[in-house]
Amino acid sequence: MKRLTVPLVLLLTLSDPVLAAERTRLEGRAIQGGLITGATVPGSKITLDAKPVPVAPDGTLAFGLGRDAAELASLKITYPDGETETRTLKVVQRKYRIQRINKVPPKYVTPPPEVQERIKREWRAVRKAREATSPTPHFRAGFAWPAKGRITGVYGSQRIYNGKPRNPHFGVDVAVGVGTPVRAPAAGTVLFADHLYYAGKTLIVDHGLGVNMTFIHLSEIVVKPGDAVTKGQVVAKSGNTGRSTGPHLHWGMNWYQVRLDPALAVPRLPKPSAKAKAAAQPKAKTKAP
Repeated sequence: MKRLTVPLVLLLTLSDPVLAAERTRLEGRAIQGGLITGATVPGSKITLDAKPVPVAPDGTLAFGLGRDAAELASLKITYPDGETETRTLKVVQRKYRIQRINKVPPKYVTPPPEVQERIKREWRAVRKAREATSPTPHFRAGFAWPAKGRITGVYGSQRIYNGKPRNPHFGVDVAVGVGTPVRAPAAGTVLFADHLYYAGKTLIVDHGLGVNMTFIHLSEIVVKPGDAVTKGQVVAKSGNTGRSTGPHLHWGMNWYQVRLDPALAVPRLPKPSAKAKAAAQPKAKTKAP
C-alpha cells in the first residue's frame, strides 16, 4: 500500500510526465463544499472516509466534501489487480457568514403542528430522490449558471429568521424576477418535481454518479420526473414560492445527501459594468409641469 498526501488544489492531468503513471487522476479543489471529479482504472473500488464513491464503467468518478468537512479526508482506492492506494486530502476550511432575514411569515419559521407530518414526508421523498442516480457522468462537460443576476445569498451562511437561528443556507440565491427562465447547468435526468412546504415548487436534476442540482421557490416547472434534459435547456421559471421573502432563484448542489457549493463548480460571474449598474437603478420620477 502506498500513501499520498494530495495538495489543496487537485488539478492533475495525464499529460504531466511525472504523473503519467498515476492510476487515479483527480480534478477539483479540496475545500468545504467542493466537488471533486476524475478518473481511475475501470472496475476500481473507492471509498471516501469509508463511504463508497461511485465509479462509472469508463472509470469516471465523483465525490463531494460537505460544509463542515474535517481538515483531513481519506480516499482509499482498490484497483482490479488488488493493489490499494490511500490518499490523504487536505481540506480547506471556510468561514461562513451570518445572514439575518426578517419579516418571514411566522408559519415558515415555526410551522404549525398540522404541517409537521407533511414536512417530514417531503423531506423523506427528497432524500429518496437524490439516491436514484445514473451511472452516466453528464457533468464531464462542465456546469453553467442556471440564471444570472445579483447574488443575494451564499452557500454555508448561518440563517437567522426573525431572530431565530435555523439551518445553514445550502445554496446560492440569484436575484431574478418571477418567470425568469431557469436552465439546466448540465445534461441529466429529472429526479423530482413537486411543490414543498418550505421550498415551494422544487426541481431536482441528476447529473450522474450522485451529483445533482436543486432549484427551489420556482413559479413553474416545465419538465417532469424521468425527462432527459440537455445543458442550457429551460427546465423551470423562477418564482417566490415557499419560505421566500422576495423573487429569486435558490440553486443547490448535492453529492447524494452531501450539500455542496454550486458556485465552486461554475465560472465566476463577470462584475456588471458601471453602465449596467446605472441602468439597473430605478429612474427618478419627474413632476408634471
